[in-house]
Amino acid sequence: MCIYMYICIHIYLYIHRCGYGKFMEEREERVERARKEYEAQQEKIAHLQSYIDRFGAKAHVLKSP
Repeated sequence: MCIYMYICIHIYLYIHRCGYGKFMEEREERVERARKEYEAQQEKIAHLQSYIDRFGAKAHVLKSP
């Protein structure tokens, strides 16, 4: 049985002190969390883009008080 699992994703090194089954569960949770974060970012981008499309270059609307 494997005690330590090392995985490198992009520039990060993850060390897991568990078996392969637990490692895969944690990996799936991490992937799901990243997917939800990505979807939230895309919704925010779409919202901001719709705001920009509505008001365009009207500087008086975008001024801060």
